[in-house]
Amino acid sequence: MLFDNPLGWYSFIAVGVLVISYLIKPKPLDIKIPSVRFLMHEKGTRQKSTFFQRFITNLLFLLQLLALGALAFATTLPIISMTYDSTGEHTVIVLDVSNSMNTEVSAGQTRLDKAKNIAENNLKGQVSIILAETVPLLVLEDESTSQAKSVLAQLTPKHTSTNIGDAMILAGDLLSAKGDNNKASGRILVISDFVWTDGADPEVMKQVLEARGMVVDFVNIGKAKENVGFVDFKIDTTETTVFLKNYGREKTVSLLLKNEMEGQKTITRTLLEEGIEPITFPTMGGITRLELKDDDALTDDNAVYLSNPKKTKIRILMMTNKPNKFMVNALTALGDTEVTVAEPPIVPDIDSGSEEGEGFDIIIYSEVDHKKILPGTMKEIKQAVEQGTPFIVTFQESLNQIDFDGLLAISPDIVHEGAGVKTVIQNQFTKDVDFGTTEKYYKAKADNTSLVLAVANDEQESPIVAIKQFKDGKIVYYGMDDLKSSFKNSPGYPIFWNGLKNFLIGVDDITNFNHRGGTVLTFEMDKHIETPYGVVQGKRVVLDTNGIYLIDGKQHTVNTWNEKESNTLAEAAVNEAKKGDTYRAEEVLREREVSLEMILLIIASVIIAAELLYTKFRGDF
Repeated sequence: MLFDNPLGWYSFIAVGVLVISYLIKPKPLDIKIPSVRFLMHEKGTRQKSTFFQRFITNLLFLLQLLALGALAFATTLPIISMTYDSTGEHTVIVLDVSNSMNTEVSAGQTRLDKAKNIAENNLKGQVSIILAETVPLLVLEDESTSQAKSVLAQLTPKHTSTNIGDAMILAGDLLSAKGDNNKASGRILVISDFVWTDGADPEVMKQVLEARGMVVDFVNIGKAKENVGFVDFKIDTTETTVFLKNYGREKTVSLLLKNEMEGQKTITRTLLEEGIEPITFPTMGGITRLELKDDDALTDDNAVYLSNPKKTKIRILMMTNKPNKFMVNALTALGDTEVTVAEPPIVPDIDSGSEEGEGFDIIIYSEVDHKKILPGTMKEIKQAVEQGTPFIVTFQESLNQIDFDGLLAISPDIVHEGAGVKTVIQNQFTKDVDFGTTEKYYKAKADNTSLVLAVANDEQESPIVAIKQFKDGKIVYYGMDDLKSSFKNSPGYPIFWNGLKNFLIGVDDITNFNHRGGTVLTFEMDKHIETPYGVVQGKRVVLDTNGIYLIDGKQHTVNTWNEKESNTLAEAAVNEAKKGDTYRAEEVLREREVSLEMILLIIASVIIAAELLYTKFRGDF
């Protein structure tokens, strides 16, 4: 036993004073008592009463002695060492719920089922549960074992990657916060197949946490199984490629390709041992599903969804008396655009635009003989732009002679020769695009409402690419003479025009609608989102379940797309993991110092309360 305050022993002087005060006999006092009083009691009664009063007096002395002794002893701040189970107070379960945990290990039992059984059988004290998804998720904190079992029973595998290391960091923070003086007390139980794909190395984190005095147990429930799964994809507006990997021996598989608008067909492929096979097919509109007909150890990567919410054809009207084949080829390069070339004065009905009766999506005004434009044509264009149809005006030397009636993003002055072109604002259609040089361009000024994206490298920095809003439509100025510029021959030329047309009709990159499991989407305001597991409302959604999500009226797809998570033959990436079949959470005995100060004060308080009761019973007050 240790004493943090040795000076407290001087407090026992008060105990000595109490004893001495009881030993001092008071001076006798003669009192006259009528003899008739003694005749009213028998001798035995008189003796018992005297003995009882003496006992009460002695008991009060004993209570006072004990109370004062406890208080005096408390002032010495006594400390004793006690042995205890350091894992009995708190259990933090780090549970892997990634895609690979849905691998079947026996008939009707998955890795996650086995992991949940191990967790349920090794709960001690207050329980917290952390899910090791792509972003670790705390689902239970400091609850009873019965509540923990209820939560575990409801858990299902997520279609995400594994982040065990970061989940362990969170577990360590939880235990540290619950220890005395920030000293951890409890057990971190990590249950996984240890095919970790994201975050810190679990073994490194185990060493860090154990250095902080924590008990960390790894339990491996992985078991090798052969599997075939979809592991990656590439998609654009014309072609989709899905990669199928075989984790096992060579085999032939059948796949079913289904599209909600195009119907379905069967595809057969022979997969080499440990080989990856690309499956390529035209990108179709709406939702496309590709699935394996045969089941295997992991079914979650046997089917994938793909979404293409954009229109199957973009219709563009190009008004020109001198067709620009470079621009036409760039616009139609991906096969998703239909360009109608019209030579004024003959121009199709802008409102209908096609045999199907739909209007044009974009109108381009390029190298037009303004003398051949009919008076009503520009009026029709203006009405279409006001109603939302984008309008693009390209460079031509007679631009300053044409009355666009407000449908121009710049004010042209004179034609100038020779200048480099530089990007001043990067967006989805100017990013990574090198405009090179142009031999002719207009020295011009942009309207106050126009946004200039690229300029000529001259003193005035004349606008080359500018855009402005005109009521519901957008107006774009493209100020390069394609026939006399190097830009038309660069790889960035079709990229620019494809990005520009998608921007103008409000279509994002098709890859933005096809996500990998574990992706987190955030929004500026609350959104009503339909997910595979129900409807959610909020500014944030975690895409951790494969399937179709409806966001802002557009269909988004989520698939695991993770080569490591589909590798059910992978060995555990840790060395100190215990086998799940034999694991039992053992006691870890440690010593800790316990202060007796508070206990002694409580004892003293109880004794003082008892003393007051006895004095009340005796009738002293």
